[in-house]
Amino acid sequence: MIFHDWPKEEAIKILRNNVLALKPGSRLLIMDSVLPLPGSIPASQERLLRVRDLTMLQAFNSQERDLEAWEELLAAADERLKLVNVVQPFGSAMSVIEVVSKS
Repeated sequence: MIFHDWPKEEAIKILRNNVLALKPGSRLLIMDSVLPLPGSIPASQERLLRVRDLTMLQAFNSQERDLEAWEELLAAADERLKLVNVVQPFGSAMSVIEVVSKS
């Protein structure tokens, strides 16, 4: 849960610094929130996630990201980064985001 604390430009810097250590085929695992599409989960759960998104905006000028925003963030950091899998462990509000460094 690092990236949701930072605005887009700073999150890109963090990712770029990680890319320096990655060899082609390396995997980067990110444990952070992935906002669901509106209306795709029960309203009571979605409400909590959207409130957390607003809190991140107010406190840090940052955000929770949906899948599309994660893909945009990775592409902006380095075109070799490719999101290959997202798994939300049972009972967790966060997801494991699997990213591969392509050659």
